Amino acid sequence: MSVDKPRTDNPGTALIAQLTAWIKVEKHLLARLLYPNPVCLLTSCSSDGASRNVMTISWLTPLDNHGHFVCSMKSTRHTAAILFPDSHQHQQPIPHSRAVDSKTSEPDGGSATCTDNATVPDEEGGSTEKGPAAAVKFVLNVPTEGMEDLVRAVGGCSGRDCDKFATISDLPVCVPGRVDGSAGADSGSVAAKQTKKHKRAATQPTVPEHPVFALSNCCAHIVCRVDERQTRFGHEMLICTMAGGWVRPDYWDGRCFGPRQAESPALLSFLGSQTFASVRPEAA
Repeated sequence: MSVDKPRTDNPGTALIAQLTAWIKVEKHLLARLLYPNPVCLLTSCSSDGASRNVMTISWLTPLDNHGHFVCSMKSTRHTAAILFPDSHQHQQPIPHSRAVDSKTSEPDGGSATCTDNATVPDEEGGSTEKGPAAAVKFVLNVPTEGMEDLVRAVGGCSGRDCDKFATISDLPVCVPGRVDGSAGADSGSVAAKQTKKHKRAATQPTVPEHPVFALSNCCAHIVCRVDERQTRFGHEMLICTMAGGWVRPDYWDGRCFGPRQAESPALLSFLGSQTFASVRPEAA
């Protein structure tokens, strides 16, 4: 399946690519990354790192100021098959061109379990899954104005039919919050936490983490953990927790998410029918 490659010579992508520093958003402010209702590129990976995908998503709603939110994706999406393979055994995801490296795992998101989940039917014909489903993780990447063609290309094909990373240009992969090895503003605390994890590993069983990766040409990365999954009306309704969030410095003023400079591209919100709206803070 061939897909028209989006143009990559837009000034927004060029400006973002020049910036290598990231700011790690404080936990009590993570929900504000979804306040502008941004369209996102959701990157996902199978638990064994053998398959990966990227999809567009805009049905995202914060639940509180503690990083909890709900999102919805159609159950037949290829991403759903990657994240919840036990529910999609008849759908075989295609391997991606490059295995997900341990270096592209989320740097600070805690451990995860890979045991089977209990699925309980409900009165509406759906089902609810709790407990070990929290092992599943994905990343919300926030694109900006000038990346509309890329968003359309990602949403215009299925990862079940092609490897989007080989077919679509301008999908550079990185560790969440890092580009070319650069670390976020509080990388010392991240390293300290990882050191503590290594010390605990001597006395505790090793539990594999669900691998994650991000897109370096986006202005924000949000690592998300699935806490509960409910199937309703042919969709997967995911109740999630933001495990970490990183933002480009020109999109975060310490309290609000959005372009801080006139030359920084606006955020994108999806209006439907291949139409986008630009989101920019009002002038002070």
